[in-house]
Amino acid sequence: MATDGMTSLFAGSDDEAILYALHRRIQSPRNDAERTFRRVWDAVDLLHSETDGIEMLVVDGEPLEDYAAAFDKIGMSQVAAILSRVLGLISADLRQPQNKQALVVFLARHRELFTRFTCDFCAACLAFVPIAARYVREHRDDFCEDA
Repeated sequence: MATDGMTSLFAGSDDEAILYALHRRIQSPRNDAERTFRRVWDAVDLLHSETDGIEMLVVDGEPLEDYAAAFDKIGMSQVAAILSRVLGLISADLRQPQNKQALVVFLARHRELFTRFTCDFCAACLAFVPIAARYVREHRDDFCEDA
């Protein structure tokens, strides 16, 4: 059963605090909608809380392809396009786990470019909260167990 906050979310509220509470409740996503929501929230949170920006997603996050697909699913195709451009600059070989140190060196060498991608990412995420709230409402049945 939904708590008052979750009821507000499902009724049309775009309250970031309610979305954050939902995110925290989803410890082990049970379906694609929950995985998508967690992945997108984690990416936005990581980029807004780290000084290294998009480099953190590239080095320590999930594969960028997964983040791009998640952003596309929730309706933020401009973010997916930014992540695709980043992927286009980094060879598949550099993205292999055994080449992590070489990847870090590559990113450092091109810091200015990746800083611009981080700025583009952040600008594209200005409407994140209402888009994420709409996504949850559109997939309400997938989130009911956590709400």
